[in-house]
Amino acid sequence: MKHLFTLLIFTLCQTLFSAENNYRLLLPAMQGGEGQVLGLLSDNGDLAWITTVTNSEQLQLLYTATSADIPLTLVLRDSTGSFAATTITLTSCLVLDDANLATAGTLCANINAVILAPQGNRALQASSDGDTRGINAVDLQIATDSTFVASGDTAVISGGLYNTASGEFSFVGGGYYNAASEIYSFVGGGQENSASYNWAAVVGGKLNVASGADSFMGGGFSNTASGINSVIAGGFNNMASGGSSCVSGGASNMALADGAAVLGGTTNTVTGQNSTIMGGQDNKVSGSYSIAGGYGNVVGGYYSLAAGYLCTATGNYSTALGALCTTTFSNTFIWGDNTTLFTSTAANTFSVLATNGARFITNSTLSTGVILNAGGGSWNSISDKHVKENYQALDKVAILEKVINLPVEAWNLKSESSHIKHMGPYAQDFYAAFGLGDNERYINSSDIDGVSLAAIQGMYQLYTQEVAQLRQEIADLKNRLASLP
Repeated sequence: MKHLFTLLIFTLCQTLFSAENNYRLLLPAMQGGEGQVLGLLSDNGDLAWITTVTNSEQLQLLYTATSADIPLTLVLRDSTGSFAATTITLTSCLVLDDANLATAGTLCANINAVILAPQGNRALQASSDGDTRGINAVDLQIATDSTFVASGDTAVISGGLYNTASGEFSFVGGGYYNAASEIYSFVGGGQENSASYNWAAVVGGKLNVASGADSFMGGGFSNTASGINSVIAGGFNNMASGGSSCVSGGASNMALADGAAVLGGTTNTVTGQNSTIMGGQDNKVSGSYSIAGGYGNVVGGYYSLAAGYLCTATGNYSTALGALCTTTFSNTFIWGDNTTLFTSTAANTFSVLATNGARFITNSTLSTGVILNAGGGSWNSISDKHVKENYQALDKVAILEKVINLPVEAWNLKSESSHIKHMGPYAQDFYAAFGLGDNERYINSSDIDGVSLAAIQGMYQLYTQEVAQLRQEIADLKNRLASLP
């Protein structure tokens, strides 16, 4: 094991100090150092010298460097590979130049304490300041302070500075002032990040906190994922405190309820359970199972939606879309066109503000449908001859006779108040008489208009026939009277 380790060190570290001078480091007897492999590292990490301690006598290490004041690092490892506990004591040290002349002062302060030395039960450490590594822990960061260590059992710090891994099986990949403090917690890197609950993870960034169980932080700056199973992908100053909540990115977004999500944007807030803000700015959702997106939209009802610009849906099962529209009633739909504030007037209503008109098109070629003109009060049905076919001439007198026999009464709809009266035929009678439309429960307005016009023409036809007949009879009478003596 000793020879394999020595060979490995020499294979990986062929480059010695860039030097102009030769120096010797005199070390006193190392208590407990027998059987150890000892090496000397330069400030750039190159291994300059290696030997095996055979007794506890004074050691002399020869090396080259540009200055005697360059900080040095000692490397000590168990040559047998057993990783048994070892205590190393260095009481004094001295660096001499090649002429054996003492340099200024004692340079023990310039020698980083022993690193990569067995400490505790099979622990691998980066400092012997008296700090404690966890069992099977690995700490490869730059030696600094006894409080910034891999103190959790089987914890790992693979690099960086001022990092701590105090949770069992926790991991810090590198960076600066990062902490993984709970079991299976993880910090990949970055600066001043913290994974402070079981199975929490922070990939990188700065000042990010994953403090909920199973929480995840992708990166960014000053974000907090405190809810169980919560996720923040990145961004700035975002918060996910609800269970299974999520903020995908953006700035100052908050998902504060269980199942809440903000997909991006700025200053958006979700306090309703299982609700989502798709993006935008200054949106707020307090109702559960609801959605918002755009700018300044508010959703207070359950199962509701507000999207666009300054739309509000505070009733349950309601939708507010477009701009400058508000519904406070349940089961409503409202659309605003940004010309003025538009509000719903009752529950279970469909309201649209379209000051330049509205269209309902019913086929993919855009050839059929109805149009409500700007400022208009009735629908215009598309009746272009070029969109029609199968033309047939009509017996308009026969149609008139059917109209004469068609029951036409006054009535009210059962769904309306009995005081609201209507007049007209019944769809079943109309269908039986004329066979128009696609079923016997509805009357198409264009059909009843057509029947009415045809009946009028049939009446006119009868009228002209009768008038012609009367005129002929009058003429005949005038001729008979003229022939009398």
